[in-house]
Amino acid sequence: PATLSTAQLASSLIPLMADFEVDHEAALRVASEWLSKLWFAPSNFAKKVKVVSVTKQHAPFWLFSSHLKCTYHGAVPSMTSRPDDPLSSSLSGFLEHHQKRVLVWASPDKTYQELVQSFSAGWQVGRKKLHPVTDRPLSECVTPKPWSLIWDRFSQVQRDHARESSEKLLWEKCPDALLQRVDLNLSFRRRKLVYLPYYACSFEFDGQHFYLVINGQSGEAKGTRPFGMGSLGSLGKAGARLIGIDWT
Repeated sequence: PATLSTAQLASSLIPLMADFEVDHEAALRVASEWLSKLWFAPSNFAKKVKVVSVTKQHAPFWLFSSHLKCTYHGAVPSMTSRPDDPLSSSLSGFLEHHQKRVLVWASPDKTYQELVQSFSAGWQVGRKKLHPVTDRPLSECVTPKPWSLIWDRFSQVQRDHARESSEKLLWEKCPDALLQRVDLNLSFRRRKLVYLPYYACSFEFDGQHFYLVINGQSGEAKGTRPFGMGSLGSLGKAGARLIGIDWT
């Protein structure tokens, strides 16, 4: 089972937060540019699209550093034996994997989850980018899902991946080999609750609501589309002209 020392446990209870590096005006420019680049937009799109809201948000993530050890065992049956017979040839192997600073979405609100998780540039979560949440009461922050629940889901994904990797490595050694057993030991070296900044934008067009999120660190934008083909679009941080949308 995963355990933490007393000092590590005390430290892990203090949430960290990253500041916005993209101001509100820059976020509006990015949103306008993203809207202007939507494929197959109707000619009346710029006039009819309505801005429902553009708000600053801090999404809670659990940050994990983990260590996985995996020993796999397999057998190569002969033409006259089964995998569990003594005549079978045995194969085994070992793999080890360290993961550092893996961010897992922890907000109970799923409205923007897929979009926020699709940021290709990722997040900057080094020590220089994070600071303790001391400038606001925790009651104003989104209450995250319990770390144990998030860890259970995260660890299951890691275990499934380890089994798939073990089977692949075994087949690389011998295509006829059959995987018999996988012994896994997964532990975390660190857990931390971090709040990361993004702009949550909501729009309406022809009675349909669609959403856009902007990374508060990099300015990258991801959003859904109310028309045409495709569900996601992206735009790097760049200056852009407004296209006549009423932001009030």
